[in-house]
Amino acid sequence: RLAALRSREDLVDELRPGDVFEVRSSMDSLVLKTFLTSHAGGLWVLCASPTPTVVDRATPEAVSRLLQRLAAEFRYVVVDTGARLDPFTVAAVGVATDHVAVTSMDVSSARALRRQLAMLSSVIGVPESRHVVLNRAERAHGVGPREIESLLGIPVDVVVPTAAEVPAAANFGTPAVWRKRGGPFGKAVAHLVQRIHEGELSVVA
Repeated sequence: RLAALRSREDLVDELRPGDVFEVRSSMDSLVLKTFLTSHAGGLWVLCASPTPTVVDRATPEAVSRLLQRLAAEFRYVVVDTGARLDPFTVAAVGVATDHVAVTSMDVSSARALRRQLAMLSSVIGVPESRHVVLNRAERAHGVGPREIESLLGIPVDVVVPTAAEVPAAANFGTPAVWRKRGGPFGKAVAHLVQRIHEGELSVVA
């Protein structure tokens, strides 16, 4: 037992950020958590690498495997995917039980999301549960939620209003819902959480 523990400690000491995608790292619970950063709110975060070259070994298959391993450790796994529909985004959505599709209150954003949803549907199908979120919802230049829904061709499930606490929260690294509880922004986020929580699903992308 002592020898096994020592070999694991040696492995942890030798780890680099990109190693999280390796099988031996992602499959060991203790080793896996060394890649995560804990937050005061009880969250564990897998932060972006300091340099792009660190994750050169990452593949869509490795991303899928890592997300499934995280889902085995945590009740919920939330993935912030990129804006482009690259192989890594497809891999994340492919293992997700919930898909949160976000658009803002402008025509170009809504049209881009519609194209992405159509492409995703043709590649991997529609996820088990999808939530369409209209972010920074503030009617401007004659465009409102109904016009966005018309452009998307599907209903908007959650409308998140513009809120001053959001940029402040980003600057200080604290959740926006902590800064102003019970306001319109907090209620919109609570609505989205409730939709996801109802199904007791694990990986959200």
